[in-house]
Amino acid sequence: MLVGMNAPLPGLAAVLPPHRGKTAPQESFPVALRWLAGGHRAAILRFYGYVRAADDWADMPDPGMSVADRLAGLHRLATAAERDLTAIPAALAAFKALLPAFEADARGDLPTDLATALATCRASSVPVGRFLLDLHGESPLTYPAADALCLSLQLLNHLDDAPADRARWGRAYLPTAALPAIHAALPRLLAEAAPLPQLLRAPGLRRQAAATVMAAQRQAAALADGRPFGLRDRLACARAALVPARPPRPRLSGSFRLALPLLPAEARAAIAGVYAYARAWDALADEAGDLAALHAWHDRLTGLAEGRFPADLPPDFLALLTRYRLPRPPFLALLDGLISDLTAPPQAPDRAALLLYCDRVAGAVGTLILAALGIEDDALARSAGRALQLTNILRDLDADAATGRVYLTRADLPTLVPEVEALYADCTARLAARRFRGRWGVAVMIGLYRRLFRRLQAQAFAPGGRLTGADRLAVLLRAGRG
Repeated sequence: MLVGMNAPLPGLAAVLPPHRGKTAPQESFPVALRWLAGGHRAAILRFYGYVRAADDWADMPDPGMSVADRLAGLHRLATAAERDLTAIPAALAAFKALLPAFEADARGDLPTDLATALATCRASSVPVGRFLLDLHGESPLTYPAADALCLSLQLLNHLDDAPADRARWGRAYLPTAALPAIHAALPRLLAEAAPLPQLLRAPGLRRQAAATVMAAQRQAAALADGRPFGLRDRLACARAALVPARPPRPRLSGSFRLALPLLPAEARAAIAGVYAYARAWDALADEAGDLAALHAWHDRLTGLAEGRFPADLPPDFLALLTRYRLPRPPFLALLDGLISDLTAPPQAPDRAALLLYCDRVAGAVGTLILAALGIEDDALARSAGRALQLTNILRDLDADAATGRVYLTRADLPTLVPEVEALYADCTARLAARRFRGRWGVAVMIGLYRRLFRRLQAQAFAPGGRLTGADRLAVLLRAGRG
């Protein structure tokens, strides 16, 4: 096995077994595709060299080699890895985690039932996936999908090798009695693994994951059809990596629809996702009054913070936390605000309670939008959230009152209106003071609401205030000049 520009691994050549098995190009899954970052690809190939050698020591087809010889070869290999992989701590940790599985294989230990088969396959595969994730700095929240993919690949590998193992050793790795349950479990495992590419932040690893997920799916289909994994399967894997799936576009309101194209592409996808979930949760509160559903979401996110991974967490939401690295607390704050709307409908709350509500349901969204743009500015998020949410409240005064929600009364207007103007002025000043990619889009969002606020003010906050196409164009041009 070679690394980088065909440089041999320093310590590996002296501890290789006398007979070698597969090399990276012969595997039925991609090992280190070319689009991985150069340094990461070299590290993966170095790690693969040791793992492949350990697998060859454990079960090479050499009847004359004793168990003691195999274990001694693995020990020498482990000693060399301590020297050779020290510079890649994630690789060394993963190799050490795999070593007991290789030693069990060398001794000829076989699973006896379904539970031990799954446990053994996890032990011999999951550290590989986690090594790749850790090497690229991915979130631990991606572990469950990667674990399912690794376990699928290991089970498929043993199923595919069963005829050869019977011919070579007179036995197969997986117990015959467990095969029906294993075949039944594979579709579930593959479904759990399928979202992995969309959860990953590193573009190269995302492509590698897409190719690997497709390889597992195609290998499962090939086994079911009784055919070998062939050229068409490999082409499908390449296509999965080269043509990534795109998430569906959410339906956007006027302000978001105008501003979104002005944002960087990666941030655009994250903000569209935030908008979609904010609207969906708002519909649970306003239209369905589904307090149980909102609490269920709150429990899921609280569980993540406590180290529990809910199985029913939608992958597109999980991607907001993993691929786009959005913080969890603002999502919880948004849910808190919506839950409070249902459990204690507002009846002219005092100003502090009103502003807390605005911070939860709008300031939290502002924090997430800025986080998607790589900006941390709590003051800007708070001012913008309060200004925009108070504008929404002023627009819907009569409609909210008809549903029993009184956020403020018309008696509050003389003092509230100057406060809202001050909030918009603060947003403008803060935006002018800093430059960042996507600033134009943020300025358009705020500018549209500020124009709506002035339209409402001009009509004495009567119902029916709306922006026209000319208004939107004027805001777009003004924000662009700023």
